[in-house]
Amino acid sequence: MSISYFIKSLKPTRTEHWIMLSIFLYTMYCVLSGFVSPLVCKPLLLLGCAMYIVTLITKWKGVPLTGLTKGVFIFLVLWTVCLTIHMFFFFDLSTVITGGQIRGTISYISYLFDSLPFFPHLLPLCICCFPKNYSFDFGYFVRMMFLVAVIYICVLPFSVHSMSGINRFLGDFDATDASLGIRLLVPATIMIFFKKYLSSKQWGIFLFTFICSLFVNIYLGRRGASAMCLLYILSMWLLYVLNEGRNKKIQVFLIGIIMIACAYAIFVNTSDSFFSYILDRGFEDNRSDRNIDMITDMNSTNDWVFGRGWFGQYFDSVYGYRGAIETGALALLLRGGFLYFIPYVALLLFTFINGTFRSKNFLCKALGIVAGLEIVYLYPYGWPLFSFNYFFLWIGVYMCNSARNRNLSDGNIMSIYF
Repeated sequence: MSISYFIKSLKPTRTEHWIMLSIFLYTMYCVLSGFVSPLVCKPLLLLGCAMYIVTLITKWKGVPLTGLTKGVFIFLVLWTVCLTIHMFFFFDLSTVITGGQIRGTISYISYLFDSLPFFPHLLPLCICCFPKNYSFDFGYFVRMMFLVAVIYICVLPFSVHSMSGINRFLGDFDATDASLGIRLLVPATIMIFFKKYLSSKQWGIFLFTFICSLFVNIYLGRRGASAMCLLYILSMWLLYVLNEGRNKKIQVFLIGIIMIACAYAIFVNTSDSFFSYILDRGFEDNRSDRNIDMITDMNSTNDWVFGRGWFGQYFDSVYGYRGAIETGALALLLRGGFLYFIPYVALLLFTFINGTFRSKNFLCKALGIVAGLEIVYLYPYGWPLFSFNYFFLWIGVYMCNSARNRNLSDGNIMSIYF
């Protein structure tokens, strides 16, 4: 495929194309915002988010789920709307946006689009843009992720050079700045599970970028992210070992054993250099005090049931009033209480069970596994993000809770979706 043809193939013509393009623009804004003038990168943020909002409004089809899953999702949507109304009409946004200073409308909109506590929570609504039994264009998604992978590989040498110039043991560096934001450019995790549907070269490129992201996380001492990367790789390996035919099962098993042996050898021989920082951090507990502060400050039943809103804060004994807490489960409880947390986890749990154990194809099994691991990820971090990973988490909710999709063979999946 020529470069010009590849670029033309990314022209958006369907609902999912527009959503993925909006996420791509948002991602590029996040990467560029630390290096160029806001005049250059802010338009990417505004365009990407506006594109998503317009798509959400103009393509709304209703809830495509059925049964109990539909009821739980409707509740999550309604509570999301309630929290958003509360934010606009019953919460003083100036206290968190401008520190009490009066700014223009564009400043408020820009802040809301750029805010992790609010805008990513609108992404689950995207599945309401697709009717039942919609033939999602996974081919476009593969091409978009290939573009992201190419950008990642191009930035990687500069990122390695930047990271090599920091003193990790000082512990006062910003990981995103140190890595030039390269972690935001990692293709969606689901790509390494798509071995069944991709060419060997495509899958090899996605696996390469994912392994590189693992090493970046390890080098920067990101324990939770590193552990989750390893879990994803292990889960992908087990998926193919347990579900492939006998000959391929043996082949995949042996390849996995060889890779584990090589990884162990690399670890042993670089434990005093490359792995030294993450080993030095080890099981150091630097979050329990923050978690205890939040739990202590959430001292009323209303706080736990309803939360304190998208920009709700708690009193931290070190940082003062704070709206961020690293543990994803507590972050969801702070924002939306158990009324948000319970349906959120329930939807991911239904997706995990239906996709992993009740499906006949690798696509739904992979999406189910990713949903299950997202529940695990709520402990080390697991914040909702306006990203390809989070987008496909909810596409997984759409796919895995459809009996039609679960009962398709891999041949049908290939012809319909890829």
